[in-house]
Amino acid sequence: MIVVKDGPGFYTTRLVGAYASEVTRLLLEGVDPRKMDKLSCEFGFPIGACTLIDEVGIDVGSHIAQDFAKVFGERFTGGIPTNLLIDFVAGGNLGMLSLSINFRLFVSSLF
Repeated sequence: MIVVKDGPGFYTTRLVGAYASEVTRLLLEGVDPRKMDKLSCEFGFPIGACTLIDEVGIDVGSHIAQDFAKVFGERFTGGIPTNLLIDFVAGGNLGMLSLSINFRLFVSSLF
């Protein structure tokens, strides 16, 4: 059994939230999303880091990031402005589940 203080998000959501924040930070620093997916899988994750964000849904991730930012602050956002994902989602980019733009391809187009 895992015991955590009361707050938003299940334990696993908190872990994935921090993971997604770091993935986003690396993408903003110019790491190739295809390379990050490959390295994630080589490290032992069953799915690539960017693919995970894409398949969970960027809109879902944005919602979680906003909630976590309010409660946990920069500890969970990694200093990434929450409006980055808000603006991205507002543009209709929701991830693979919505059949909208692929997150990995979008990030690739930034560089």
